[in-house]
Amino acid sequence: MQVYFAITLIISLIGWTNWHAWCAEISLSGQDDFVMAAELLGCSKCVSSFAHGSVVISHIIAATTLAIPAMIISETS
Repeated sequence: MQVYFAITLIISLIGWTNWHAWCAEISLSGQDDFVMAAELLGCSKCVSSFAHGSVVISHIIAATTLAIPAMIISETS
């Protein structure tokens, strides 16, 4: 059990850089054209935050869906 925990810990320490890059990209998506256009059209911060949140959630779902098989393959090999 300790060996599997150590393997999981090592893989997570190596793989956090990908998640960090994705989070940086997601945080910059708040400056996308559709968010700025919504603010210029007079939408409230709540509406533009919801639009930004929908982009963030889609990125998180896609990244998690791709990361799970990679983690499984890494642990089994």
